[in-house]
Amino acid sequence: MDKIICAGKNYLEHAKEMKEGIPEKPVLFLKPPSVLKTCANWQDECVLHWPHGANEGDIHYECELVFLIAKSGYCLSEKEALAAISHVTVGLDMTNRTLQKKSKEAGGPWETGKVFPDAAVIGPWLAVDSLDVHALQFEYTLNAELRQQGNSAQMRFSPVELLVYASQYFPICAGDLLFTGTPAGVGTVKRGDVARLSLQEYAYTVRWQ
Repeated sequence: MDKIICAGKNYLEHAKEMKEGIPEKPVLFLKPPSVLKTCANWQDECVLHWPHGANEGDIHYECELVFLIAKSGYCLSEKEALAAISHVTVGLDMTNRTLQKKSKEAGGPWETGKVFPDAAVIGPWLAVDSLDVHALQFEYTLNAELRQQGNSAQMRFSPVELLVYASQYFPICAGDLLFTGTPAGVGTVKRGDVARLSLQEYAYTVRWQ
């Protein structure tokens, strides 16, 4: 893996809840592999570490579909991008919203609010060859309360469109991950919280400590 590619504001209702404009083109940012936490088995609980120096109220969850890119390429066509996507899972793009807000207000990049240990979480992989990547249902519950529901059909830009767009600006490497954006319902977590992430009939849990 070379990088984690993340899409922002890719669901209309999430963009509205963040009180930000609707982008005409994909909004992309990168995370390094060093912040990735992999939860290896469905039905297992995965422990996530609380970011150093963060206060309760700073850290927000963003549940989203994540795709594994199996082929390298540059300036991909839609056909090539579709062929490059091999697996899917459900994951978390974790954000220190306080630091991200300060960065946005200063007109700077978001890295300080997006890059910290366990800031990118993924579950076990499902092969996409038997799935419709344009109609995948996923959910996020926090302490047994449903907080987010999404379907890939609701994305402003599909996984294929995101990958095509990203590949116009930087090389795509085999093993890269594509986080595709979060639906409405983002919010804070605190130490001790337990969340359940589900994709179709599969699910796993995470706990912050």
